[in-house]
Amino acid sequence: MEKDISLSLSEYLNEQSETVIEAWFELMIDQYPSEAKKLLRHEKNLFANPVGQTLYHSGLGIFLELVGEKRQNILEKHLEEIIRIKAVQDFTPSQSIALRKLSCKKNHGIIISLSW
Repeated sequence: MEKDISLSLSEYLNEQSETVIEAWFELMIDQYPSEAKKLLRHEKNLFANPVGQTLYHSGLGIFLELVGEKRQNILEKHLEEIIRIKAVQDFTPSQSIALRKLSCKKNHGIIISLSW
């Protein structure tokens, strides 16, 4: 008797969440100059790096909602946190809300595609 090893998409995304979030975070900070990217990427202290920490945790919150309950009010809260940061920085309005696409091919040819 064969063992059923199939996963639902939600289960698979939950298993791969760390990899997907890290790649998505890299796309979010890609708009910043190289020196700023280093700080955003490596400084984990909330008080020393509020922008990087907010981008990471809001992106994580969005991802978890998209693979979980999909509560609109929670998604809006996380999106608003990101947009507020970018609104006071040197980005055009369209750059502040721009969607970035992350596609990665994983085990067994499964393709994950997320946009931000």
